[in-house]
Amino acid sequence: MRKLIYFGTYEQNYPRNRMVIELLKEEYEVEELHEPLWEKSSDKTGSFLSLSNLIPFFFTAFKIYFGLFFKLKSKLKKDDIIVTGYIGQFDLYFLYFFRFFFKKYTIVANPLVSFYDTIVEDRKIVKKGSFIARQILKAETKMYAMCAQVWVDTKQNQDYFIKTFQLDSRKVKVVYVGAEDFFFENKDIHKFDKFTVLFYGKYIPLHGLDKLIETIPLMPKSTEWMFIGKGQLYDKIYKEFEALRKIGHKISIISWVDYENLNNFINGAHVLLGIFGDSDKAKRVIPNKLFQSVATKNVVLTSDSLAIREIFDEKSIFMCENSPDAIKKSLINIKDNYDDALKVAANGYEKFNKCASKLVIKKSIIGYISSLEIK
Repeated sequence: MRKLIYFGTYEQNYPRNRMVIELLKEEYEVEELHEPLWEKSSDKTGSFLSLSNLIPFFFTAFKIYFGLFFKLKSKLKKDDIIVTGYIGQFDLYFLYFFRFFFKKYTIVANPLVSFYDTIVEDRKIVKKGSFIARQILKAETKMYAMCAQVWVDTKQNQDYFIKTFQLDSRKVKVVYVGAEDFFFENKDIHKFDKFTVLFYGKYIPLHGLDKLIETIPLMPKSTEWMFIGKGQLYDKIYKEFEALRKIGHKISIISWVDYENLNNFINGAHVLLGIFGDSDKAKRVIPNKLFQSVATKNVVLTSDSLAIREIFDEKSIFMCENSPDAIKKSLINIKDNYDDALKVAANGYEKFNKCASKLVIKKSIIGYISSLEIK
């Protein structure tokens, strides 16, 4: 049995990492060689770029990677496979920088999404075409080139990685995000008394919260809105929520809840919102929360995209243009025909089980690992 070392500063409790590690352990000997870095910040991709945070972040990272170098060197055997997770670009760059020591080993990157895509093209934290943006793109290109495989979350992102980072199409593999077991638990929770629309997430541009802010005034004031989360746009969005509350709209704002308690809110809501961002990245991803919501057999509304249609269609999930008017029309339609909407949700659950269940994901990643040649 080949040994896998799941390596680096990846966010240990992130669903993508937890699921992949769990499934790999069912077939292989897996050792986690992890040091926390990203867990220390709620903003995983942008806050460290400010000058006040960059210097302490650099020294923290240097200390962590100094220790990881010797730990990894002491543990690696000839046919071991190194797997990096999410967020893993810094870990990959570490392996690239010390490639003299690690190039003889097989490396699998499980980055989920591109770092360049996230902070340059989606969140626009770094200006596209700037010196920093070009260096990030250059570094990511080199890092993925040294990997035997790169696992991404959709076929749309597969195409993006191949084109953007000039990768051999055979090494870029699709591993859907899926959902963890507890989302399938049908807890005995009744729907909230009034029609409730739930958003949960990290308040990033990908989610299209600006579209939701514009949708709220278009909906009846009897609609209950619930927003769970915090992130990059939280302060700005919070002020807009407060303005809408003052004119009578019912908006509950919850900074966060324990991950395992999300079901209490998911199963109580009538509609769960996906993503409505304008960026190209928003059109290439199927986010964690959409899989999680579908897994609970609840009604989901999200922006229409080619990525979503890799698995779902109009009979299995509600999709619309990412405009306030289109979102409003879809919500009203769901509310007025809720029994039919629940049938769509049931179809979505079946589609999910067929294409992105843990069994399907496990089969994919085991097949990918098995196909690797020992260096």
